[in-house]
Amino acid sequence: MVSFTEKLQAFLALTRFGNSVFGMFSVILSGILSMEFFGNGTEYVTAAVVSIFLFMGSFSINDYFDHLVDIANNRTDRPIVTGAISRDTALHVAVGCLLLAFLISLKLGEFVSLFIGFNILLSIFYSSHLKKVLLLKNISIAYCFTATIIFGTIIVDIVAEPLVQFYILMAFLVGLAFEIMADISDMEGDMQHRVQTIAWRISPRSAAIISSIIFSVVCILDPLPYFVDLHPNLVHDTLFLLLIVPVAVAYLLISRSLISDQSKTNVLKLRSRTIVLMQIGSLVYLIGFLV
Repeated sequence: MVSFTEKLQAFLALTRFGNSVFGMFSVILSGILSMEFFGNGTEYVTAAVVSIFLFMGSFSINDYFDHLVDIANNRTDRPIVTGAISRDTALHVAVGCLLLAFLISLKLGEFVSLFIGFNILLSIFYSSHLKKVLLLKNISIAYCFTATIIFGTIIVDIVAEPLVQFYILMAFLVGLAFEIMADISDMEGDMQHRVQTIAWRISPRSAAIISSIIFSVVCILDPLPYFVDLHPNLVHDTLFLLLIVPVAVAYLLISRSLISDQSKTNVLKLRSRTIVLMQIGSLVYLIGFLV
């Protein structure tokens, strides 16, 4: 008999709960960077809940559609692959979370709920169709990295301040590089199920080079708010510069490692490192902005 702890672990793995919480943090952070969070706390708490359910549902529906590719890639971190959760259960979790995300978003107004509705449809269409189309797969995921930031800027109004625009650009670039890199480790299953990726259609090294170039651009751009007045809280802020430079260098080190080694083991390690680095980078922007 499966214990409650095992069921909970499987649920957290299916919904990538840690990454979903980070998506919530991105909503709050974009609200702070746009100077709209303070004074609108109730709205942003609601938005944070919407974001968590949206991500949890999106990850679940992705695993539902992607189970054969995950089996081919021996993704034992996926609970459907290990049998810890059935496909039917994953579908029920996905539908429940996505429905809750939309219903709660109605409290934030028509425009916001339409935005959430669009992202729900995109999540489903991506998992069922778009992920098999060369480059559209990568661009769709890169957009998802920015979606929570965009979401956080439209809670009060639709004006995106220069710093938020820059943050959106950085999230898109990291997301694009991350997804192109991730395809290298998933190439075996992608080939079997005709999922079109740069790693498969051209070569793993080509995917590594493209991903590394984008990561290098991120490295160059990361300290830009110190030198360019995107917001007075960060321009010429020594603390921000001291904290962001190691993050930028870490992206460069990821590029170097990826170019030298495209093995599945190394790419999986770099995937995890990139996610952690994104979270640290976002925290640095928050600290620099507030301190």
